[in-house]
Amino acid sequence: PSMHLLGGVVSVDEYSRCCMALRREAGHPPFSEPEGETLRTLMSYFRRAIAVNTRFINISAEHQNAVAVLDQAPRAVIILRQPGQPTYQNLEATRVLNKRDGLAGSESEIIIDDDDARAKIYAFLEQIRTSEPGQFSAHRLTTVIPRKSGGAPYKLIMYALPLQYSQGMLNSGQGLAVLLIYDPETLINLNAGLLHNFYNLTRAETALAQSMFMGNSLPEASNQLGVSINTTRTQLRSIFKKVGVHSQA
Repeated sequence: PSMHLLGGVVSVDEYSRCCMALRREAGHPPFSEPEGETLRTLMSYFRRAIAVNTRFINISAEHQNAVAVLDQAPRAVIILRQPGQPTYQNLEATRVLNKRDGLAGSESEIIIDDDDARAKIYAFLEQIRTSEPGQFSAHRLTTVIPRKSGGAPYKLIMYALPLQYSQGMLNSGQGLAVLLIYDPETLINLNAGLLHNFYNLTRAETALAQSMFMGNSLPEASNQLGVSINTTRTQLRSIFKKVGVHSQA
């Protein structure tokens, strides 16, 4: 009221340039210097508010894209902040947990029936939680989770989240690690053509990679393929070199 303003509008273009148009009662002189300073301060607040709003719009879009991609993944993905407390799980993880076959839970709790696997996972999370940044060396845990049905066990790989990503967009709280669960019942066959085109694997190496991808150990793969264990070891070393990995997991 002291400036005799009737109204105004603030707008922003696609380049985040902000402008403010004001309507003032007729017959009043131009804004005084104190009034101009007040309006400039007000404009700076508008610019900050628009910048923050734009950032949150971008974060929201990135979050939706990330969730859409992860929900299409054929692997169970769970982010844990504390033992048994997920901050995120994709659709495949929900499907695995709902089977209640060695693993169970909901969006607020993960239950692991096997005592040894549970102890390993809890110890891994506790080590991450209590370690100083840069001091945690065991960045990955691999284990299996037996199933009550007697079927092939779940294969589990757990990665410590880097500190700068531990409060990422998919987390409602601080995430400590991401859990990947491989269900042997739903593993798909690897595409032999893609393995050859991307990694130049031979036919024998592709067959071995497919067998191990399905959860077979090296001796089991040897028996399945009808070759000696020494041959499969040689082929495995070649696969490691071509694909750029250092472990069977």
